[in-house]
Amino acid sequence: MSTGTRARSILPDQAPYPSRRSLVVSVWPMFVVLLVASQLALGWHTPLWLVHRHRVPYEIIRDDLRNLDLAIGAVSRYVRRNDIDDYLVILGDSVGYSGPGGPEQAVSRYLADLSRPEGGPVVFNFSIPGAQIGDIYVLLLKLHEHGLRPAHLVINTLYSGFMPRTPDPPPVFWLRDELTRLDPDASAVTPPASPPEQKDGTAADRLEERLVAAARRWLPVLAYRDFIREAALDAAGIAESEGRAPEAWYEKPWLDHYLRQPQYQRVYDLRPVVLDQSNPNVYFLERIVAAKAPHTQLLFFATPTNQSLLADIQADHRMAANRGRIDGYMRDLASGDPRVDYVDWTTAVPDDLFVDHLHLLPDGYRLLAELIWQRLAKAGTGACTEVAEQREVGY
Repeated sequence: MSTGTRARSILPDQAPYPSRRSLVVSVWPMFVVLLVASQLALGWHTPLWLVHRHRVPYEIIRDDLRNLDLAIGAVSRYVRRNDIDDYLVILGDSVGYSGPGGPEQAVSRYLADLSRPEGGPVVFNFSIPGAQIGDIYVLLLKLHEHGLRPAHLVINTLYSGFMPRTPDPPPVFWLRDELTRLDPDASAVTPPASPPEQKDGTAADRLEERLVAAARRWLPVLAYRDFIREAALDAAGIAESEGRAPEAWYEKPWLDHYLRQPQYQRVYDLRPVVLDQSNPNVYFLERIVAAKAPHTQLLFFATPTNQSLLADIQADHRMAANRGRIDGYMRDLASGDPRVDYVDWTTAVPDDLFVDHLHLLPDGYRLLAELIWQRLAKAGTGACTEVAEQREVGY
């Protein structure tokens, strides 16, 4: 008797081992069910922390702008799922984003810390470093496209944004294609950032691009792959830290000379500012006010600037005159709607809280959050008080 025969005779009631084919046939339906379930879970119940931790991660947005829509969509589903009516959105540039520090040092984090104990609005931040005023307008349109109409909207403005663009930076830097899609009229009057990109790919390349786009649409695990990869690397402790350790401006002796280079002169442009529809900032600011939801309380604030850095230029009477004109224009813009507010915080943050001419140390962003929080308490009054009143925070 063979060994195999003896083994079977010893255990006559034991079923033979299943074949590889029968295993596949029995397991694959379960695999498909789990795959579909995981896709639905990720698509409809995307964890908020995956796409938004006090702000949308710049590195992921920068590398693929489609990730911006994924993040906005996930926040929109989170808001609907939790029946959140009172929420605040920050739209801005690198100051709104709060570089160069990490997400735990962002103005949105500090603002959330103030709001949460008081039962105030939930805070979201869709600022993008390098965003121009046209990008901010497109971000507002994208919020609406995803069904987000916040109770409070906070937008920072820059002196340099009002100055001539010759031709750079373009009024829409990141989201030009989205402007064309969402507001063709605005796109038609906005000069392109650069000549249209020529795509000379083969038919196979174009087919591959369509297949990838379809896969991203129907397979969330592929669509969210950048966020998932970053989360996995972060969990493993090998992710790159977002933002460098902030260092105060006065510890950078080279900074004064660096900012006097021609590419930075626009930050301190002294030519008389023109404040009509030919100015892209004026054009898009007015479209922002017109596009906001009727119930949204919109706060514009002039970004704090370091008064000690390049002090000779800061004190120039031509800059003071331009700032006065811009301040007057913004107050007029706010006066037309009781739910639009403006405040000039140019000198509201002490100079020792800056890392350069505009960006802040963590304590600077904490102070900025305090200023915003105090201003929100006055929302709906239509009042535009002087900067001095905002200095009551006590920093």
